[in-house]
Amino acid sequence: MIIKLIEIILIFTIPLLILRFRSTKVISLISTVGAAYLAGMIISIAASFVLPTRDVSVSEILAYVSISLAIPLLLFSNNIKNVLRLSKTTLLSFLLLIISVLTATFALFIVFTRKLKFGEIFSGMAVALYTGGTPNLNAVACVFNLDSNLILAANISDILFGGLFYVFLMFAAKPLLSGFLKNGSEAQLYIDDSANTEDIGISFSFRSKGVVRNLCLSALSLIVSAGAGILLWVLKGSVDGTLTNYVVPSLMIGTTVLGIALSFSTKVCSVKENNLMGKYFATVFSFAIASIIDISKIAAISLRMFAVYAIITTAAFIIHVLLCKVFRIGADTMIITSTAGIFGPAFIPGISKAIKADYLLASGLIIGSLGYTIGTFLGIGYTYFLTLFI
Repeated sequence: MIIKLIEIILIFTIPLLILRFRSTKVISLISTVGAAYLAGMIISIAASFVLPTRDVSVSEILAYVSISLAIPLLLFSNNIKNVLRLSKTTLLSFLLLIISVLTATFALFIVFTRKLKFGEIFSGMAVALYTGGTPNLNAVACVFNLDSNLILAANISDILFGGLFYVFLMFAAKPLLSGFLKNGSEAQLYIDDSANTEDIGISFSFRSKGVVRNLCLSALSLIVSAGAGILLWVLKGSVDGTLTNYVVPSLMIGTTVLGIALSFSTKVCSVKENNLMGKYFATVFSFAIASIIDISKIAAISLRMFAVYAIITTAAFIIHVLLCKVFRIGADTMIITSTAGIFGPAFIPGISKAIKADYLLASGLIIGSLGYTIGTFLGIGYTYFLTLFI
C-alpha cells in the first residue's frame, strides 16, 4: 500500500516539476515529453532493482486516465471555428501534407512495415502523429491496446528524429526551398493566439472558475466515454478479460469527440490555462508509461521503430514539397503547414520567427489545432485500412 501511494505521488508530482522548470536548458532541449520519458525510465530502472516483481497496474490505470483528461483540455484550447477564416492556400497545403503522410506511410508499409508485428498500428500512429501530434499518436496506441514498451519506443523515435528534423526546418528548409517554391501572398489573420502558444504561464489556479469548470468537463467526458465502453462490453456479453478492449478505445474516441464538441463553446475555449492543463496530464501519461517499461525490450525494437518514423517523416516532407510545387504553394506556407502537422501548434512560433514568416503565425496555430482535432481519427481509420493489405 505504501509503495502504491509513493508511486501515485511520483506520477503526479514529477510531471508538475518538469513543467515548472521547462524553460531550463536541459528540459527545453529534450522537450517536456522527452524529460517525462527520461524521468520515468530512470524510475523504472531503479524500481527493477528494488521490486523485481513490481505490480504496475496503478501506473497503467493512471496513464489511461491522464491521457483521457489531456485530450479534451488540449482540444478546448483550440478554437476550431477559426479554421473557416483560413485562406484556401493554407488549407490546400495542409490537405497536401495529409496526402503526403498517407502516401509515405502506405509505401513504407507495403515495402517494410507490414512485415513487423503490429506494423499496421505503427503506421496508423505515424499518421496520427504527423497530421496531429504526440497526444494523437498515444491515443491511437491506446485504442489498439498497444504494449507500453512499444508506445515508448515510438515516442522516443519521434523525439530523436523529430529533434533533428525541427532543426532542419528552422535553419535549412527555407534556404533550400526558396528557389524551388516561390512564395505567394498569404493574408495575416489577427486572432487571439495566446492560448495556443507554448509559454502561457507556469501554473493554473483552482480559484479560477473557468479552470475548475473545464477540468470538470474533461472529467465528465472521461466518465461518459468510459461508461459507453462498459455499456458496449455488457451488450457484447461481458466476456471476462475483454473489458479493457472496450473501455480504452471508447475513452480515446469519446473524449476526442466530446472535446471537439465542447471547444465550440466560447466560455470553454477562452480559458487560457486549457493548454497548460492538457500538457500537464499528457506529461503525466508520458511519465507513467515510461515508469513501467522493460528496458531490455525497448532496446530490441527502438532501431526498427526509429527507421520507420525517420523514413516516413523524410518521405512525407519530400512528397509535400513536390505537391506544393505542382499547386504553386510558396515555401513559407509549405514549411509552416508541415510544422503544424508534424509537430503541432506549440512549435509554430519558433519556426515562423526563424523563417521570418510571422504573417503566417496565426494560420499555423489554427492548422495545428485542426491537426490535433482530426489526427486521432485519421490514425485509427488508416490502421483499419492497412489491415486489408496484411
